[in-house]
Amino acid sequence: MSDLSQAQPQAQSQSEIRAAMKAPFGAGTGHPAERPGDRKHGHSSGQEIALTPMQQGLLYGSAAAGRPWVNLEQIVVHLDAEAPDPRALRVAWQQVCARHPVLRSAVLWQGRPLPVLQVAGVDAAADQVRVETQDWQGLEAEDQAARLEQFLTEDRTRGCALEQAVSWRVMLARLGPNRSVMVWTIHHVLVDGRSMAVVLEDVFAALIGGDLPAATAPVTGFDAFSPAVAQVSEQLDQPSVFPGASGGV
Repeated sequence: MSDLSQAQPQAQSQSEIRAAMKAPFGAGTGHPAERPGDRKHGHSSGQEIALTPMQQGLLYGSAAAGRPWVNLEQIVVHLDAEAPDPRALRVAWQQVCARHPVLRSAVLWQGRPLPVLQVAGVDAAADQVRVETQDWQGLEAEDQAARLEQFLTEDRTRGCALEQAVSWRVMLARLGPNRSVMVWTIHHVLVDGRSMAVVLEDVFAALIGGDLPAATAPVTGFDAFSPAVAQVSEQLDQPSVFPGASGGV
């Protein structure tokens, strides 16, 4: 399930936009401890990667709207014949987080001319991966559906603290002895529809096999594309809409 309701911000004055851009995404601040020299899949700990213009637009749209659910994705996976162990599921997500650097990347924009992804070390990010659990087995099917809708509504209002390396979260609700539902909440600036499918395939491959299979294709280094993105953005010489940046509006 992807919730992009009210995703289009209303027309706002420049002063309103400035104020919105200074607001954090959801609760929580701070960065995870980093281990200099950590390197996995071609990305070093603390490395900064420029956002694409589309990512910048998604980031700006969320901040300017002032509503935490704008551009927030909620992927709901109904497991009608499975009730995975939460500890095993957490390990699977940790493995996938280690494979895909974007899942352990903070989005930094305040006080910068251009927003960037900052990649955290594998170990530091793994410690932040959590699986929230809920038990709805004692409820009737209609009440379980209502509880899920209530959770999704409350989850949307939390938003995502993009300045943290692991800003996404996972919830697993037990519906019966062999039934459950998983909700993965992540900001659209980090993943697109194709990426979501890749991540979920890896999660269930790790969960079933106990380990991730070898990648079928090399992981493309987005950091190789990043300098070109940043260079083009600088050449445009447009005033920045991000707070604290030189030349900002």
